[in-house]
Amino acid sequence: HEPTIKVSIKGQFSRKKSLTLPLEQGMTLQDVLTETKVTRRFGDMEINVMRVTPLSKGVAVPLQAEYDSAQNRVGLLHYMTLYPGDHVMIVENTKSPFEEALGGSFLGNRR
Repeated sequence: HEPTIKVSIKGQFSRKKSLTLPLEQGMTLQDVLTETKVTRRFGDMEINVMRVTPLSKGVAVPLQAEYDSAQNRVGLLHYMTLYPGDHVMIVENTKSPFEEALGGSFLGNRR
């Protein structure tokens, strides 16, 4: 049967949406962003590819991909090819650059 990847998309105000996409040979992370049209919906996002590697002993490890919101694409250093069984997790990032710089340490941590 055809190899697939799983894609999960979570917006700030929406429920998580999960998709299973056929994995075409040479398919990249940017191809997934284009196919799911997520770059039209989110100004910025956090992206992880969960992948089982030979060294991870059957456990999926997160491979973080940097999204360049100014260029509206995955950063060149994170332009990765996808493999069967990969799980691409996309979460809308709504933090301001100021919050990012502080690491959220002062904002939103009040109880």
